[in-house]
Amino acid sequence: MPDISVKPFGAVNGCDVSVFTLRNDNGMTVSVTNFGGIVTAINVADREGKFTNVVAGLDSAEDYANDGAFLGALVGPYANRIANGAFTIDGQKYQLEQNAGSNNLHSASAGINKKVWQATSSSNNYTATLTLTVVCPDGEGGFPGDREIIAEYLLDNTNTLSLVMKATSTATSPLSLTSHGYFNLAGEGNVLGHQVMINADTFTPLNADCVPTGELRSVSGTPFDFRALKAMGEDISLTDEQLQLGSGYDHNFVLNTFAEPNAEPAAKVIESRSGRVMALWTNTPGLQFYSANCLSMASAGSQTFVDDGALCLEPQAFPDTPNHPEFPGGWIKPGEEHITWMKLNFSVQD
Repeated sequence: MPDISVKPFGAVNGCDVSVFTLRNDNGMTVSVTNFGGIVTAINVADREGKFTNVVAGLDSAEDYANDGAFLGALVGPYANRIANGAFTIDGQKYQLEQNAGSNNLHSASAGINKKVWQATSSSNNYTATLTLTVVCPDGEGGFPGDREIIAEYLLDNTNTLSLVMKATSTATSPLSLTSHGYFNLAGEGNVLGHQVMINADTFTPLNADCVPTGELRSVSGTPFDFRALKAMGEDISLTDEQLQLGSGYDHNFVLNTFAEPNAEPAAKVIESRSGRVMALWTNTPGLQFYSANCLSMASAGSQTFVDDGALCLEPQAFPDTPNHPEFPGGWIKPGEEHITWMKLNFSVQD
């Protein structure tokens, strides 16, 4: 029977923080802290039955409070970049903090990754569940509306970790929620040899400020074609303007698949040495693929990371949607419930 345990994880701004560990009947465990909804560890077996943590994580809440790489965190109320930190609603301009050049990145100081969430947990014969709740007040970081966000992590006996995020708001406001896990299915070394599939025919190219130009560009004939499995590092060193702008992969892919029963996954990753396979499904229109080009800068405490030592697959609305009305989603309105979900299934190949 799946279960969940809890232990202290330090303190942030005078608030005690806990880490909750969800465990299924197969021995898979997922550890999540109520500081930032951060996934600190995912332990899954390889083809020989050996368990290894497959996400980059730190040792304490204090380490995460000083982390600038969003390791394992829930990100919002608007994930990714908003150009010039500004947008307009019904003729009224809203100015946000500019924390990435002239842009707003991951909501700056208003980010849910640095908040202590309220937590409840439960388990039954099928799943272990952790429910986290936080409120983003009107005007925080420049965003309009009181926005309540509920994030629910569920681990079941199929080795599927689900994350469902529900949000409401008192005013129309930009909204794009995601999880920023850094995955290494070998548990060590770099991930340039990880085989990656992303079910996307197009991506949103960047301008010099690393925000989308508005174009949906075909991946065909480019280093961004991951429609069939290929090593992450196969094309990463090619001379390509977009790779240079992102210092590798740091781009939004326009997903072909959505939440349909038995649908092909939005993305898949295979690490052939261990045999571990990770498949991702989501209801979001976009998927940010990041090759962790600056991961070494996230090293803290006893944890030391290397560049390209992980990869990120972040389901979300397109970057800078508030300034691109042609992009789908990216907003929440009063009286509606905004639901974002993703599922990660872990398995092994023979």
